[in-house]
Amino acid sequence: MSVNVPMFPGVARLFTLADASATGLMKRSFTTGVLDRLAAGIDATGRRLPASAHVVASRLGLFPAHRKGAYVPSRVDRMIQANVVSTLRTLAERDTALQQLTSTGSLAASHPKVRAGVAKNLGRQVARHLKDHPDADIASLRLPFLQDAPVPGSRLVLGAVDKQLATLELTPSGTFLVLTLRLPTRVRPTGRGHWVATEIILPIPKHLQDRPITKWHLPTITPHPTKPGIARFHLAYTEPDAPGRDPKTPITSVVGIDWSPSALGVVSRVT
Repeated sequence: MSVNVPMFPGVARLFTLADASATGLMKRSFTTGVLDRLAAGIDATGRRLPASAHVVASRLGLFPAHRKGAYVPSRVDRMIQANVVSTLRTLAERDTALQQLTSTGSLAASHPKVRAGVAKNLGRQVARHLKDHPDADIASLRLPFLQDAPVPGSRLVLGAVDKQLATLELTPSGTFLVLTLRLPTRVRPTGRGHWVATEIILPIPKHLQDRPITKWHLPTITPHPTKPGIARFHLAYTEPDAPGRDPKTPITSVVGIDWSPSALGVVSRVT
């Protein structure tokens, strides 16, 4: 289900702030040292890195920087870290594939999580680099030598924050979700007073209203890929079980919905 309508102003401002910081963090983090840590799954002390992306970022010393004088809650930094590290993890897999490719000369030896098309593109990148740098040592090539730091996708990963920044509650009727999110009131917030809680009432698709959903998870918000000014909320939910599965194993599903104030049943309220 999708409803294409204008993005909330506060969400647009949050995207502007987060995207700028994420781009800077990616440029500083796209190094062989960081990729090696992510590929190995351990930090500098030898401790295993957790699954949580923003915790990984903190353990590796990857912190966003903001414009001088700007006030940004630490929970927003967590969203930025989660976005950047999730991208870096994919790049680490490709870097590992590149190392295996350059050491064996075979695409078949690339990382198991790297698709064949991506592996072939790595081969083309290596060929272009060697053409431009004929004296380069192929065995020492790494991904940061072949390309610039990518621009992270615009994503607000609310799953990385706690209730001080965002909460999600089901209404008694079971037909709506109330997302309460602290949003900036200006492009350059300079104090706590420039962040206000905004309630967004989100309609639950009818085909999900009677499902035995035990938990709704905080969404990830992205801009609509083809329609400027439209926000898309990706919602995940957990069900207890399903036929043919272990009843002790819950199922988490994801539904993507485009939301906006002018959509039927969608309301924004600043509190």
